[in-house]
Amino acid sequence: MTRDDTTIDRRSLLKKTAVAGVTTGLAAGSASATGGDRPSRAIERDEAARLVESYGSDLLALLADENVLDAGDVTELATGRPASPDAPLRGDEGAALVDSGVNPARLVVVTQVTDGTLRLSVEPETGKSYALLDDGRSVTVFNPEVGTLDEDATTQTDHCTQQICPTDDGACYASSSVTYDGDRVATQASCCSYYKCTDP
Repeated sequence: MTRDDTTIDRRSLLKKTAVAGVTTGLAAGSASATGGDRPSRAIERDEAARLVESYGSDLLALLADENVLDAGDVTELATGRPASPDAPLRGDEGAALVDSGVNPARLVVVTQVTDGTLRLSVEPETGKSYALLDDGRSVTVFNPEVGTLDEDATTQTDHCTQQICPTDDGACYASSSVTYDGDRVATQASCCSYYKCTDP
């Protein structure tokens, strides 16, 4: 066996270790979930910033190029605000780890920017990053792999769960896949207002 055959890529190993730690934490947090629990948990500022920097650097650059963020720096995001479990649904500022059990677990950071509400997500397991900007009239998707997409260019599919939304109508939490040209380019939290939660 040559030396090259046994060389370990340290960065790759560190990323795999970080992914394992995050996904294990998410799994532990959702393993005891009941029908009324929310599919997210709070995250410390340093961990949130580290995940965004590790998996979202290209996305931050894209958001700066598109004038959504000034400098494309993690300090412009609300990573230090404690987020309630419902924050990704309501658009409250803050960071939370979200695991619906449908789409890959992700860190979601909700930040109010000049043009509206920015929901930035990074998925440690897949390495994907994307952001959705809601200006009150439409939602624009930013994804480093495909660029900037208007709402008309994408399709959204809701995957309803048995987790109750923070609404009074009995709606269920949904992990909504946003697709472009057949590929998932983003995931967002929403409520299935047309689908009432019942005991599984």
